[in-house]
Amino acid sequence: MQKVILQVPMDKSLRDLAEFSASTQGFSSLQEAVRLFVNKLAKGLINVSLEEVEYLSKAEGRALTKKYKAFVSEKKKGKTHLAHSANEMLDQLTS
Repeated sequence: MQKVILQVPMDKSLRDLAEFSASTQGFSSLQEAVRLFVNKLAKGLINVSLEEVEYLSKAEGRALTKKYKAFVSEKKKGKTHLAHSANEMLDQLTS
């Protein structure tokens, strides 16, 4: 097997954080973690998805909680509907 070296330019602080994270997850080195990731990626055993985590502000959290409580109240009063198909939902919305 012919070996090659993969060089990935990055900030030192990013590398240090990644090394710490790899260590806390049981890897002996960041290199080992990267090697495992690349191996599984090459075999199609993992999918990569880049999603941004969304955090609500305190005001947004309060507004969402208020809406949720209103929904629960409406549900307890029997004012919500349940549809078992798209057509049933459309019938409920247009009636």
